[in-house]
Amino acid sequence: MKQVLPADVEVPQPLERIGHITSFYLTEKQCPYKTAIAEVWLDKNPDTKTIVNRRYNEEKKKIETEHIMGDKNTKLKIQEGSNLEIIFDYCASDYTMRMEDEHKRILHCINMNYTICDLLADCGDVTVRAAKKGCKVLSNCEDPVTFGYLQQNVDKNLPQNKESQIVKISNKETKEFIKELMSPKVCGLEEFTRVNVVYMSDFFKSLDYIKEILVALRAQCDDCLLYTSDAADDMQCVDLGGRRIIKKK
Repeated sequence: MKQVLPADVEVPQPLERIGHITSFYLTEKQCPYKTAIAEVWLDKNPDTKTIVNRRYNEEKKKIETEHIMGDKNTKLKIQEGSNLEIIFDYCASDYTMRMEDEHKRILHCINMNYTICDLLADCGDVTVRAAKKGCKVLSNCEDPVTFGYLQQNVDKNLPQNKESQIVKISNKETKEFIKELMSPKVCGLEEFTRVNVVYMSDFFKSLDYIKEILVALRAQCDDCLLYTSDAADDMQCVDLGGRRIIKKK
């Protein structure tokens, strides 16, 4: 790859390889050569069928994924034996395999009788894993495309949910969803009157909602564990996330 790049441009390394997709996080210097980079990678790595570039848009506070070359089908399936199957569109979702260990670590620390609010649920891997552990889950995803995958993943992995209603999913603006946490009985969420854990997978997005979530949680519970993470936003490394104990005063 050095042969197709100027001497002052560093050879990029993949952000991650997941299924048939290889994802890069190209710098401003590397972006003008993205087509050449993709051509070389596809030629040298026959298992890769699609090359994409992920960037964090600070203004919009979201991950944006650009298809560079190859198969335009970016739908993926993550499967763990017969116990878990998560489907999602890599270009529409914020999901990254780099979050896998953190999600498992967080869920390991959560009691099975807890009620969890998965505030930025995306395709629902945390929602499904928590419900399978025995937790009740309130889950919200703003994006209508990704919400469709959230719904599919809950239906596929938790067929008993239609009767047990251990998971409630919503496709609302995040601030509107937070307001509902303040009056769960009014909003038909009687079974979720106490939230023990709030998880926000995107640290930068979570900054917009910290004030609202503090008000909502202090209104309806004595204490709550708040997890945030910047692992999905920092493309060069994975952080184990942060956590704060919120106590009612």
